[in-house]
Amino acid sequence: MSKLTQKKNHFTIVAALAAVAIGLLYFNQCFFFGPFSHKRYTVAHLPWTWYKNPLQLEYGVLDDEGWKFTKVTNKDEIMKVFAELSRCTEISVGEGLSQPGDGAPVWFGIRRLSDGLVLLSAEGLENNPYFHVRDLATLCLTPELQSLIEARLKQARILPPIN
Repeated sequence: MSKLTQKKNHFTIVAALAAVAIGLLYFNQCFFFGPFSHKRYTVAHLPWTWYKNPLQLEYGVLDDEGWKFTKVTNKDEIMKVFAELSRCTEISVGEGLSQPGDGAPVWFGIRRLSDGLVLLSAEGLENNPYFHVRDLATLCLTPELQSLIEARLKQARILPPIN
């Protein structure tokens, strides 16, 4: 094998590795999930290409003044919500939502900021662990997710209502 052929082989290998690295960087920057990683999250039921960055997590509570929201774009918190929702126990329709609860109506969801499309929407009552996730199921939230939602709803209550 000549030195020129060896140099071509080395260049081809380096070029292929660079192309793979650039492709991974592109996917990581453009999409929240990769083509395989989104399958780990059962609540990420849409095709992975729908979860295009940036995403926004929104928490809302309805009180006497109207809906109040707090919004988060932190990727770690959004990933935590996907992970915790995927760990939640599914319950039969009406089972959890019919339980007594005097809490205010609560909503949280994940929105794609590029066009405002809501990719995940969940509604329930404050102080009640049962939430209905649109197009999926009614879930009993994990204690970790309940705590996160409670903390974010406290923040939302401080803000002025959205009419």
